[in-house]
Amino acid sequence: GESYQRMFQIVRGVIRVEKRSAEESLRLGELRASETFGELSFLTGSAATATCIVDSDEAELVIIEGYYLNMLFRIRPEIAGRFYKFLSL
Repeated sequence: GESYQRMFQIVRGVIRVEKRSAEESLRLGELRASETFGELSFLTGSAATATCIVDSDEAELVIIEGYYLNMLFRIRPEIAGRFYKFLSL
């Protein structure tokens, strides 16, 4: 998997989550509007542990870049706690 400090929120559409190996692809589930993915990589800086694929005719995602969040947290530290609490739910 790839490693980025970003996460994604689904605005509309369906995202299929898969775990791939050399031999097979295992479907883990699906995500829909208002759900997020990429949190683990975002928090730890590690590579992605699953593959997310658009599984509807179209999808709209919001990319949340870690660089901008870190800038915001420096300016408004009180937001950081609420953000991390949101991720933990």
